[in-house]
Amino acid sequence: LLLVPRLACAQTDAPDSSRLIRVLTFNIWHGEIHYKDASADYESSLRILAEVIRKTQADLVALQEVDNRTGRSRGQDLLSELALLTRMNPLFGATMPFDGGEYGLGILSKYSFQSSRLHRLHSPEGSEPRAALEAIVVIPSGDTMRFISTHFDHRETAIRTMQAKDVNTLFSRDGLPGIIAGDFNAIPGSDPIRILEAQWKISSSSLAPTAPSHAPRSKIDYIMYRPEKKWRMIESRVIEEKVASDHNPVLAVFELL
Repeated sequence: LLLVPRLACAQTDAPDSSRLIRVLTFNIWHGEIHYKDASADYESSLRILAEVIRKTQADLVALQEVDNRTGRSRGQDLLSELALLTRMNPLFGATMPFDGGEYGLGILSKYSFQSSRLHRLHSPEGSEPRAALEAIVVIPSGDTMRFISTHFDHRETAIRTMQAKDVNTLFSRDGLPGIIAGDFNAIPGSDPIRILEAQWKISSSSLAPTAPSHAPRSKIDYIMYRPEKKWRMIESRVIEEKVASDHNPVLAVFELL
């Protein structure tokens, strides 16, 4: 008789593969090789970035510092190139014109995009324009979810705090399961992170640093989710990658309940 509840418990705890979602966030430093003495085989970091994404088997990738046909990136459409290398669907959101092209945020997805929108965040005159790139996707189980890539201001806590408030206002108005990922330029316990934690759950309580990649000392890259009751955390970790960027990527694996 005792075998029945044990079996039921085991079945309940087993993840549903159609609801498993592997999420990666990566500030790609406009596709430039971080160390100039890296292998001559790599004129840019795109092949390295693609290898990281493929090895993690990510379903959704949030990218920051993405160049689109800029002079410094030799006119390349970085996101489209990465999409070809990883066989994923690309979504680009330009936050500002730069060096003859555009600069902004990206999303790569194994799922098609049901809808998308670029939301402008609080960016005072004289500061770099910031935004949140939102995509609505349908996962294999048939469930709909929201995925967001963002990058907060790198200079002033007060600006980051306003941007955190913007994010909560924009994406906490409904119960749609959501994941936000990116470079928040804020350490654990800071005002922007505490504001976000009022609506979002951080994927890992670990203080493992994410930047700079060659000698990490600050945790500023995060994956967060909401509502907490609709998600089950399976795994979360920082991936060491010293060459592709000045940030290490972060991976999290979820089950949508």
